[in-house]
Amino acid sequence: MVHMRLLVLAVVTAAVAPALDLCVQNEAGMDARKMMLTVHHLRQYRGELSTDIQVRCSAESVRVTFVGYPGEGHPSDALGATRIAKGRILPEVQIFTKPVQEMLPGARPEVEARALAKVVAHELMHYLQQRAGHLHGLDQPKFDSRTLLAMH
Repeated sequence: MVHMRLLVLAVVTAAVAPALDLCVQNEAGMDARKMMLTVHHLRQYRGELSTDIQVRCSAESVRVTFVGYPGEGHPSDALGATRIAKGRILPEVQIFTKPVQEMLPGARPEVEARALAKVVAHELMHYLQQRAGHLHGLDQPKFDSRTLLAMH
């Protein structure tokens, strides 16, 4: 009986967990299938992110923009970035697709999408936790190709 109550509480808690709305912008020119696969794999990080993911553009959405290469102010091998203003991490994430592709030469779209999803999840973690620093696991400071390809 105690186990049943805990299970019901866990199910109710999971059902009311807030969803994070993402407004996804594809300035990198990725094909629709790879974008769809990336979002699919991103949803698998809902446990680590403590939230569900919805793709929906609204005033409250976190903007996730896929671009080719890092711009000025970012290392050339950066995979993603968030913006900070007045000590707060803004709901704006950039994902740099070219450095990810260069780390995974010849990777199939499915594999590349899984790697991109990991980078998005990493950057979203910064925003959700409002912490610019790094720890370990999904929140480690750098990913190599092996880490990008590892299943979470």
